[in-house]
Amino acid sequence: MGSTGMFLVARGGPELAAWASANADGAECDGRPLGAEWWFCQVHTHEIFSPADFAAGMVAETSAPALAGYVVDNDFAEVSCDSPAGVRHTFLLDPDAALDSFMPWDPPPAEPPAVEDTVAELMRWSAECGLSAVPAAIAAAIPIRPGPFGEGVDGLLSALGVPGVSCEVPAE
Repeated sequence: MGSTGMFLVARGGPELAAWASANADGAECDGRPLGAEWWFCQVHTHEIFSPADFAAGMVAETSAPALAGYVVDNDFAEVSCDSPAGVRHTFLLDPDAALDSFMPWDPPPAEPPAVEDTVAELMRWSAECGLSAVPAAIAAAIPIRPGPFGEGVDGLLSALGVPGVSCEVPAE
């Protein structure tokens, strides 16, 4: 059995870990700087939180763009991005694995969002954040297994242009 839990990526500072902890019922949160005021927080909790609600709450409270994900057994993740201007999108990392499983809070969609729709929305989100995303790299990251907060997550963040994350995702 693999790792299950939340992660949060947002522009801000060390206070992100405190915010995540307070909004995850006091869960322990490990925050680390990525660069250019971007932070990654791994949220250690046994509670289940919707990534869309978590990202929206972060944006509402801090006015900073955020991306949150819930990784299930290292096999797949539901990920949501949100921004102050209202760019919101929820998608799956490794959607094939997700459709063979379940989301802890909702039944899985009959079909995951189309890759081209997710790429377009993530390009909008990245542009609003002032990041330089690479569409082909985003498309290549979507079918990758998240791993233990590794491969797929790092590949996605790198494709989005998040500072301090470098991970090349092989094209299929």
